[in-house]
Amino acid sequence: MKKSVFFLLCSGIVLFLSSCKTVFYQVYKTESTSHANKQDGRLFFEDAACKVSYNLWDEGGNVGFCLFNKTDENIYVDLGESFFILNGIAYDYYKNRVYSESNTSSIQRKGRSELYRISKGNNVSVSRNESRVICIPANTSKMIFEYKVSESLYHDCDMLLYPSRSKIKSINFTRENSPCVFSNRISYRIGESKDLTRMDNEFYVTQITNYPVSEMTYTRFPSFCGERSLRKQLYLREGEPNEFYIEYRKVAGGWKH
Repeated sequence: MKKSVFFLLCSGIVLFLSSCKTVFYQVYKTESTSHANKQDGRLFFEDAACKVSYNLWDEGGNVGFCLFNKTDENIYVDLGESFFILNGIAYDYYKNRVYSESNTSSIQRKGRSELYRISKGNNVSVSRNESRVICIPANTSKMIFEYKVSESLYHDCDMLLYPSRSKIKSINFTRENSPCVFSNRISYRIGESKDLTRMDNEFYVTQITNYPVSEMTYTRFPSFCGERSLRKQLYLREGEPNEFYIEYRKVAGGWKH
């Protein structure tokens, strides 16, 4: 029995390691045409009234942003006049959606052997319309997110799709030939003013590289309050705020590039 268990355990480890070898990452580096500043792991765009920050590092590229109101008045972001733009195509931030939320009040009591819940009152469902205008009070911030940059792999004859460590190669681009140019066009007004101010935070992809999983991950013993775990865990390396990635797996008989 012990030999059988050991054999099954070893087989599981072999399968895990072999499956890891089929995982790859396509990593995109970007630059900004709007002269963003990097600070504390984020990219900042700034004008006299507000500071907009980004961290693109996520699968597919997170173009959500945090807008900080620097003024002593409310700032009103008009989503109907704000857009995510990818390669010249504009996508709406305001979609006039209706959201439903339910609320059930309950109490918890501890029985002899288990904790159980008693519902109290009715299950109430409340619908609300999406707000076209978002109010950001003075000296506070709000997160606004909706889109990712891309979830489709880029293919190039000069770049292997499944490279080994020794065959990693990058493809570089300028603003003019970049396969991916994207921006957030944000419109807002300050206080009682009816005049809209528009910010255009633009990025473009400058480099694409395919990596095997060994170049993108690491293992360590997690710890908490000075106590270290007995087992190592696998972690994805933290990228720069101007980078994002797509995870993909090797397809048997698929393209080499």
